[in-house]
Amino acid sequence: MDAVTEDTREFDEDEEEEEEIIAACCVVIVICTVGLASVSRVNNGRIGRVEGTAARYGSTPGWTRTPRWPDRWGARKWLLDWKCSIWWETIERLTENATAHPQLLKQFKAKTRVPWTVFQELLQEMSTDLDMQERKHVSIPLSLKLCAALRYLATGHSFDGMEDGFRMSAQVQRDFFWEKFLPWMMKNKYDETVRAPRSHEELAATVHEYEEVGFPGCCGSVDGTHVAWYGFRAGQRSDYTGKEGYPTIVFGVTVDHKYKIMHVTRAHPGTTNDSLVMLEDEFHSQTMASDLYQNFEFDMYDADGEKVRQTGVYTLCDGGYGAARNLVCAFKNCGVRGPKLDWTRWLGSVRKDSECTFGIMKARFQVLYTRLKRRNANDIERLFKVCAVLHNMVLAYDPVGARPRDFEMYMHHLQAERELDDQADLSLEDTPRLSVDNPASLRRARNVPVAAQNESHAEDAPARSRLKRKRDLQEALITHFQHFKKMHKRQYGVEPFAYARTRDKHLAMLGGF
Repeated sequence: MDAVTEDTREFDEDEEEEEEIIAACCVVIVICTVGLASVSRVNNGRIGRVEGTAARYGSTPGWTRTPRWPDRWGARKWLLDWKCSIWWETIERLTENATAHPQLLKQFKAKTRVPWTVFQELLQEMSTDLDMQERKHVSIPLSLKLCAALRYLATGHSFDGMEDGFRMSAQVQRDFFWEKFLPWMMKNKYDETVRAPRSHEELAATVHEYEEVGFPGCCGSVDGTHVAWYGFRAGQRSDYTGKEGYPTIVFGVTVDHKYKIMHVTRAHPGTTNDSLVMLEDEFHSQTMASDLYQNFEFDMYDADGEKVRQTGVYTLCDGGYGAARNLVCAFKNCGVRGPKLDWTRWLGSVRKDSECTFGIMKARFQVLYTRLKRRNANDIERLFKVCAVLHNMVLAYDPVGARPRDFEMYMHHLQAERELDDQADLSLEDTPRLSVDNPASLRRARNVPVAAQNESHAEDAPARSRLKRKRDLQEALITHFQHFKKMHKRQYGVEPFAYARTRDKHLAMLGGF
């Protein structure tokens, strides 16, 4: 009996414990249900976002999304069909056989501002990066996202406006552009594309372009450019509104004579002066202070027309960059005539290569003309630098000035007519000592540096010297320019041109080639 009583007592205790556990579970369930109901009532009528959560859509309990196409089944009721977009069809056809569709190639370059070869190069490099690879079999292809990113840079259209063209949601385009495309371009392409000369051969080739137009030892031109930005904090409008009249971000950009961008500074408020921007310019403060740039040698003509070997390169700028020796600007007060006025006007023409670069890049990537409202200024800096990367990549495939012009076509027909003519009436009387019968005289020593075109040799030059002050360098350049004009007129029969390629085409036109 005692054993049976003990078993009964233990059974009753087990039942009581189970009842207590069940009761506690019921209380927890009731509390959770009441809490969820209260949250649902609090968030009733909201747009579908709980404050403090990281999710964008569907994070509010009790809130439901309405599908765009309710008659479809599964995920298709929510998603855009990117396979039906004209852009995807274009990419597929060009990938299959680009040479068979010349019109598509032309349209693709006009709409994305980059040639098909540049697009393929970027796509191939991105495809090998694990961070850029798609992780789902239903994901939108990387090629279509890259095309949308380039289209945004080319036009500046909103991502919402590009939804219908690409059949891809604006949020997907926005996330890819700001979180993947720009960081990848800065990490993998910026340092190798936007860079200054790193070897003596590269620096000599850059200096040679300026030497042919009368500025020996020059390695580039620097200027500032503004980009509209409306993402500043409240009350900071005056910090970003400068001479442009609207809030901007300014960048200091250094370019060479072929419109290639060599350096871009970090973003500064629009009211920042050029001289203050130059204080943080790594190219002028560090790169040009290296032994490669400080010890680079070039020849100039002195007052007697003799060669003088100088060391230390410089860049051209306007009058707002201070008195540094490596920043050469024009004179403000130089009279109404004389060598100083001629040189000042000539420098103003040559240093416009920076302004031409800004015009070309902003016309090519018109997002730089729009009112950018991104809150983070670092994103705007990355956007501008990526545009500089693409600008240099396009220049590598399609250099400025290399495209045939109208007068070249005219010269082609003139050459065909000349072959049938007796050449009795084709002499150029207006051009002294130059004739179409002697085309070699037009191209004599055209690609030879100016210092090497003189009859004297390098070993005959005086000892090396260095012009340490900016004013001394300016005076030496004025003296050199006087002899350069005479030599150019004697050799080519024309006045100097701001660009050597323009001079070559002009002489070819005069010669009938």
